[in-house]
Amino acid sequence: MSTNKTWSVKAVSNAGAPVTFHRHGELLFCGGEQGASISPVDHLLIGVAGCLALSCRAVLAGRRLATVTVEVTATGEKSAEPPSRLRQITLAVRFGSEIDELEAAAIVAEAEKLCTVTNTLLDSPVIEVHPMREQPDPTGH
Repeated sequence: MSTNKTWSVKAVSNAGAPVTFHRHGELLFCGGEQGASISPVDHLLIGVAGCLALSCRAVLAGRRLATVTVEVTATGEKSAEPPSRLRQITLAVRFGSEIDELEAAAIVAEAEKLCTVTNTLLDSPVIEVHPMREQPDPTGH
């Protein structure tokens, strides 16, 4: 039995600080600065984890809990069957110890409604790919 390939990215959001992104403890992004090489799948998971973290941050702010830390880990599992794609993305959300399980579940449920990236992926958007070739410069330059 072979194990499917997985990717995992963690988004960490602290009050007032930019969201940081990590892959197995390695810093990927902090404040817009790239800290390591990032694959296209990492970028997809960064988008999912970051959007949900910021959505949780918005819910926390609305509940006057802006100082609570949020960590969202997005793990993507590659499909064993072609075409090459992720079979599943799992999101694990962790809050600081001041948030109990019931409140955490309510925050995540509210944040899910705000998260554009996860809502887009859940709705299976149509993706169109149009091959194009570069047009020659009519001036000859």
